Amino acid sequence: MRISGIAYAAQNRSEAVYKNGEKADGQKEFKNCLHESMLSGMAEKEPVKPYETMAKFEERLTGKKGAPYSYLADDSGMIEYNGVVFFCDDEHNTISLGDVSNPKDVITVPLSGGGCLKVNRNNIDDLSKAIGMFCPEDINRILRALAKDAKAQKALQEIEEEKDEFCNSLG
Repeated sequence: MRISGIAYAAQNRSEAVYKNGEKADGQKEFKNCLHESMLSGMAEKEPVKPYETMAKFEERLTGKKGAPYSYLADDSGMIEYNGVVFFCDDEHNTISLGDVSNPKDVITVPLSGGGCLKVNRNNIDDLSKAIGMFCPEDINRILRALAKDAKAQKALQEIEEEKDEFCNSLG
């Protein structure tokens, strides 16, 4: 049975907090344990993914919730990647690109780590510039959502055209 990196680090954390029957400095030991688990012994269990930073790994273990990829955000809650700006919404567990105030203009993509990405259809070109920010699984989810949305928009356009043709033929 494979032990995931998270389970491995959590197991080592419990061992690190109580050394020789005495309670150690938990946060310091926890970070050391995480670092050790990510660097040593992980190769045979589960390799650390290059996009998974220490902050994200610690966030997963501690159960702290926030917007996806919020570890990349600055103090104001904005993520800037390749000149593209995403806004983090920790309350709704989303990151957004462009104006997402009108739900009819927004594509919502559930992300692999929880939460979702909301993208205004007018900002898809910007999303393509920043696609490298996302993990491979999320890239796959995003591309699928964009393809599905394009197909749906084409179907809506065809319905509108048929509706207009019908109305014109009547009168």
